[in-house]
Amino acid sequence: MNYIELSIHYQKPDPWYDLIADDLASISFEAFEEREGNLYAYIKKDQFDLQSIKHTATLSKLLDQVQLSHREIEQQNWNEEWESNYKPVVVNEQVLIRAPFHNKQEGFKIDIVIQPKMAFGTGHHETTQLMVGHMLELNLSGKRVLDIGTGTGVLAILAEKLGALDIIAMDTDTWAIENSSENIKVNDCRSIEVLLGSTDEVDAKFDVILANINTNILRDHGAFYFKQLFVGGTIVCSGFLKKDERTVKESYTQNGFTYINCNYFNDWCGMKLVKRGAE
Repeated sequence: MNYIELSIHYQKPDPWYDLIADDLASISFEAFEEREGNLYAYIKKDQFDLQSIKHTATLSKLLDQVQLSHREIEQQNWNEEWESNYKPVVVNEQVLIRAPFHNKQEGFKIDIVIQPKMAFGTGHHETTQLMVGHMLELNLSGKRVLDIGTGTGVLAILAEKLGALDIIAMDTDTWAIENSSENIKVNDCRSIEVLLGSTDEVDAKFDVILANINTNILRDHGAFYFKQLFVGGTIVCSGFLKKDERTVKESYTQNGFTYINCNYFNDWCGMKLVKRGAE
């Protein structure tokens, strides 16, 4: 499957690029990157609809002020595109996320090697770093973990490196499944099962759910995720902006979760909640 790269240029990127990215994520865009003053967004070719893009909430207000262009990227060329721009990522001075062509660096608690194939989760996006930050605060030793929308598999890989013993990494994108499986092998992980499909196909309960997805899915699945957690289990979620924090929080607290805290990176949020009550 080839992808479309959408390029957006606006003279006032902050906070507009984050708002635009949030809107585009709700219409199936999978990855975003800011470089050289532009926002680049990526979507499968068969899902690209320029008119739908122009009618998203933020872009519809800025159409006469933004420059839009797009081009097709062949699957086999993505790694070359990505390698030319990729730099290692350090999170909380503890986790190094790097590519195979970067040298390993000393002084980090955890070293993760990621080779993306257009799958979300290279470590550069704020939401991935927010998720990693929350995970570093959890005790995952011996825990059962569900990673929803695994992308590159980076969060599932981190979960194993933090001691989780039984991890399911799920995605609805076959490309992400291929990519995450390769990254899991590169990182010598043995406790991760990769599944293609949605979470309603998983008949199991978990100690921890990791959900770095979009606002709409998070908002609509609070009750469903509640059923998939053991009592006292934790959900860590991101993929939404500060303006949506209250909506996401209420959708979970109204479905049996206790709000713990929320971390922020630019305009993005990462939230932690715990399932309360009895089975």
